[in-house]
Amino acid sequence: MNVINIKKDFPILKANPKLVYLDNASTSQKPQVVIDRLTNFYTRSNASIKRGLYSMSEEASKEYEDTRELVAKFINAQKEDIVFTKNTTEALNLVAFGLNITKGDNIVVTELEHHSNFVPWQRVCDDRGASFRVSKINDGLLDLDNLFSLIDKKTKVVAISQISNVLGNINDISSIIKKIRQINPSTIIVVDAAQSAAYKMIDVVKMDCDFLAFSAHKMLGPFGVGVLYGKELKELEPRIFGGGMIKEVGKVTTFADLPDRLEAGTVDVASVIAFGEAIKYLNKVSGLKKYIDELTEYALAKLKELDSIVIYGPKSKDRIGVISLNINGLHAHDLAQFLAENNIAVRAGHHCAMPLHKSLGVSATLRISFNIYNDKSDIDKLITNIIKAIKFFKHG
Repeated sequence: MNVINIKKDFPILKANPKLVYLDNASTSQKPQVVIDRLTNFYTRSNASIKRGLYSMSEEASKEYEDTRELVAKFINAQKEDIVFTKNTTEALNLVAFGLNITKGDNIVVTELEHHSNFVPWQRVCDDRGASFRVSKINDGLLDLDNLFSLIDKKTKVVAISQISNVLGNINDISSIIKKIRQINPSTIIVVDAAQSAAYKMIDVVKMDCDFLAFSAHKMLGPFGVGVLYGKELKELEPRIFGGGMIKEVGKVTTFADLPDRLEAGTVDVASVIAFGEAIKYLNKVSGLKKYIDELTEYALAKLKELDSIVIYGPKSKDRIGVISLNINGLHAHDLAQFLAENNIAVRAGHHCAMPLHKSLGVSATLRISFNIYNDKSDIDKLITNIIKAIKFFKHG
């Protein structure tokens, strides 16, 4: 992988040559082809889709549906099983509040979850009288024995992330789902794939999940686009109503066919089409996960040489390029601010994963995360500046 040439594809790195961007778990940077496609739509073919008989609207409609096809192939799904949303959060909320969850049901989530795959399930249980169960972690790993012990014949949903956005550990989703099916074949399994989609780790047929969600902006695409895959989208009742999702309005209103019935209102057509360019870009990249694994291994080795460092998460190689840490005696926010002043972008806080941080016994961590345009020199600059920060804060 020629990272030097890849860096040239990302204009923000040209505009900020000193920038070391290591906050990729939050959002990725965008290649020029994605930005150009977004601009091109607004300057040459801006129109609402599926509502106009003029050429711009027809072309926009075609490109929008072409992107749906690209997304489907990317995760080995059928086109009609793909719904576009604003983000992963909206996609997971559509599932949580669209399913027929009633009193007597129980829903199982894990301590590893982002709030987007925790709070909606907690809230729907509160609203409908279902039982909310949380599976524990053990030494930064999902406690599978505990997870499976919480599942019974009344478990309506198990919601689980493929990769933790804090610890970077990769859950063996296919094996987990297989076991869940053995315990209760009727359980609906919802996967948060926000951190895994970019690495081409998703095959929904092999995974055998019922629903899966991810976001464009974490995989080189624009903000404002999420994806919901559903094996049985017909199980979801619409929870957002308005234009585009209606077949007929009268004394009794009927909804459009899937997936339109779950895409109410005017969608972000430009961003969806630009997301198609991001997928094409990723499809041309080979060995991305292997490259990120090498960066992660290099970073972990360098970090472990530092004094007073605590690194959270799995110690095995079953992790992606997300590393959360703390330096004893130095608050994560202070360290992040010091790094920011030296052109290194990282993230500090609870990363929308408070239950996980409470389980770890800390209020905040410093998170670094890698992408296609990072290299070992970025890690070297990070390490150099962490050492400087330790000296500055501890010795003045």
